[in-house]
Amino acid sequence: THFITKSCSKMLNLKKAEEQPLHQEPRSQSSGDGIKKNHLSCIFENVRATAPVTHPPRRLPPDFVPSMYDVICAKGKRAFNSIGNRRFRVIIDMHLKRYSKATTKLEKSSIVSSIVDLIRSVALAGFVKLDDGGWIEVGDVAAREKVGQTIRDVLSQRDPEKRARRDLREAKRKARKAEASPEQRQEAEGTCNKGETQD
Repeated sequence: THFITKSCSKMLNLKKAEEQPLHQEPRSQSSGDGIKKNHLSCIFENVRATAPVTHPPRRLPPDFVPSMYDVICAKGKRAFNSIGNRRFRVIIDMHLKRYSKATTKLEKSSIVSSIVDLIRSVALAGFVKLDDGGWIEVGDVAAREKVGQTIRDVLSQRDPEKRARRDLREAKRKARKAEASPEQRQEAEGTCNKGETQD
């Protein structure tokens, strides 16, 4: 919480400047797992709305270690339970009501962009993933897809009808997999694993 408060104060001071870049320089990692929504709201409200900035993928230094604010784009418990991903889900939860009330694609796209910018403003890199034994910062497309997919997943989990349809699709997928030949199962698993590496 100390790090969040410090970041918030810094942003409030920078608000007086004529131009405020949306993507700030990396900060050093700090300790502490506590998180408070009001602090995150403070940071969010003071991120300046500037012209879109393009962030292409880039390879990070060999000694890079994701901070407690970086979002790991990967499957599995390690990524899901990382502090950065847990904070990410809190931020998603803060924007769900606004997103669900949005009536146009432009409104939803704007909310997704604001979440991406918020994560990048407080993290060392933002949205990262392992690639060939090293970390890379994913670009705008992958970052926005990560945010959008997480929002849709959470909304689906909270909607009984959507959850029922999702469970039905999963049951049908498992049934098809059980009926498939060994060669077809291997091909399906290979396609699935390929998709996971691109998440």
